Amino acid sequence: MADVLVVDDSPIDRMLIDGLLKKEQRMKVRQAASGADALAALDENEPELIVTDLQMPEMDGLELVTAIRIHFPHIPVVLITAHGSEELAVRALEQGAASYVPKSQLARNLLPAVDHVLEMAREKRGYEALAQAMDYAEFRFRVESDLAATDRLVELVQQLSASIEVCDCGGQVRLGMALEEALRMAILRGNLELSTESLLALNGYGRETDEWLARRRAEPTFRDRRVRAHVKVTPDEVYLAIVHEGPPWNFDERTMIEVCPSLESPADRSLVLMRAFMDEVTFCPGGRSVILIKRKAAN
Repeated sequence: MADVLVVDDSPIDRMLIDGLLKKEQRMKVRQAASGADALAALDENEPELIVTDLQMPEMDGLELVTAIRIHFPHIPVVLITAHGSEELAVRALEQGAASYVPKSQLARNLLPAVDHVLEMAREKRGYEALAQAMDYAEFRFRVESDLAATDRLVELVQQLSASIEVCDCGGQVRLGMALEEALRMAILRGNLELSTESLLALNGYGRETDEWLARRRAEPTFRDRRVRAHVKVTPDEVYLAIVHEGPPWNFDERTMIEVCPSLESPADRSLVLMRAFMDEVTFCPGGRSVILIKRKAAN
């Protein structure tokens, strides 16, 4: 049973979040009414994950995330964002939060988001012994347009980045999230050609979504398309190049770089997280590839 700390100055909102997380009886939930209370609770008993509101008096969500990143970098944080707090939310993601859920989408998306971050954060041991002997790694993959098929790739990159010491525990989670979003973008918006409207209609990570994507992937137009990944991990940085084989993305480089994406839109989620978690995000000419770079932070 996962131990989750909920931080919100509103008693009503805390109870709402508490109820959503306890709905399937897989989580033990504790509550804190302020950022200061949350930090005090962490000193006594560390949770596996923290869910926090952004807009709170005295210590807001950004300040709380910053403090957690400094003192408890292994604990991932999921933000609750509200309309009007987009700039604060992006800064909190850049400072160390692992994910976010718009307040308007809590009932639908909070539990899947928390489950997903917990899964990414739990220690992966499959490659540990081998990875600890490496000081450099480079490899290329060409995988099916199946989100499940990319899980091991994400896991491998996380483990290598931690073992070669490019990332700490928190950075390992954020790197995995960014890579996963790049792969989702390549598969869903590239190879499977899903429109913004189709992405909005998808119901998260559920069984119905998986079945619908499997049927689309099997259609003659899409079934032979693959995603290619070029990965280099050194003591100084992680380099990730993700390429799809569908038509060019239907957005241009200027839009992707200069326009602030919407936190409320699932179609913009990949861009929000990639830009927040990586040092460089470059959409290459031709509209079929994106390069992500994460550099080792200075001590």
